[in-house]
Amino acid sequence: FKLNLDAVVCSGSRRNVSIWEKWMGPTGLMFKSAAKSGIPTLGICFGHQLLCNSLGSNIERADKLSSGIWSLELTDEGKTDILLTSHKQNDEKISGLFSHQDHVITIPENCVLLSKTSHNLVTAIRVNNEFGETMPAWGIQFHPEAARKRIERAYGWGHISEEEYESFRGEHDGAGILASFAKIVLEKSS
Repeated sequence: FKLNLDAVVCSGSRRNVSIWEKWMGPTGLMFKSAAKSGIPTLGICFGHQLLCNSLGSNIERADKLSSGIWSLELTDEGKTDILLTSHKQNDEKISGLFSHQDHVITIPENCVLLSKTSHNLVTAIRVNNEFGETMPAWGIQFHPEAARKRIERAYGWGHISEEEYESFRGEHDGAGILASFAKIVLEKSS
């Protein structure tokens, strides 16, 4: 049977690709299939790691958590990528809010590196098909969904430490990146 999906998104999680669980294999295969089929696909943090792993990347666990807001160092491809830059004007810096301990170490096969940061060398990728054509599929290590109210709520509930809360002070481009993805989904489904 055929699934009629407008988009597939896999968000962050308290789970870790470096601490493999049986369910991750079939989930990664489904995620990879969506990305390669032309369905708009977005992997966020854990989703980025799972997508990259399913496409052949190595994932490693760092000694400590990386949390904070970093500027993305865009590659040439990243400087023109619709997901990362369509909400920006000229050469404005793009920042992401990060909170992770697993790191994607290698760029997946048939993918293009879009950005890196000082603490993480594979922060955003775009998936290509086997012919090298870009697909509407991305993996991003940072958390575009982390709105200020959500961060405050997580801190109030005790889900993040005071140190993490302090590291998240400042602005990031999450809302613009999510708006770009929504626009891509709407254009693809109409």
